Amino acid sequence: MRAKYFERVLKPVQLEADAVAVSPDRTDDIVDGKCEMTSDVSILLTRYFGLSEGFFMGLENE
Repeated sequence: MRAKYFERVLKPVQLEADAVAVSPDRTDDIVDGKCEMTSDVSILLTRYFGLSEGFFMGLENE
């Protein structure tokens, strides 16, 4: 579930990497499972999407 969700949500973010302040390479690595979601990236993404703090970290732990 985690990989599919990350792919569906994070791939479009690559188009707005400057707005999110997360590089497209970093989102690719997270989606591909090459690196874990860090708390810093989680905070940036939750703010960008207007989600509750820790949302992406919760997915990472599933």
